[in-house]
Amino acid sequence: MYFIPEWTRDIHHISYDDVRNKPYFPEVWDSLVMPFINQTPDIPLFARNGTTFDMNVIRDCCNYFEMKIPKLQYFDSLFVARKT
Repeated sequence: MYFIPEWTRDIHHISYDDVRNKPYFPEVWDSLVMPFINQTPDIPLFARNGTTFDMNVIRDCCNYFEMKIPKLQYFDSLFVARKT
C-alpha cells in the first residue's frame, strides 16, 4: 500500500491501521464517484477552493492506478464566494 506517514499520520492524523483492509482508490472511485458523474454529465460535481490541489490528487491517483482520467467539470468555490 502506498502510505507516507509524514503526510497522512502527522498532517491528517490518519494511521496505517485506519486504512488497512479498506478499499483502494479504484474501488471507491468506480462505486461512489463515477455513478454520479455518469448520471449528471453536464453538472459540475467538484468544487475547489482557489487551488488545483484536489484535481491534481484525482489525476495523480488515476495515473498511479493506471486508470483512465475522466473529463470532470468543476468550479472554483473561492471565486464564487468572492463574487457574492
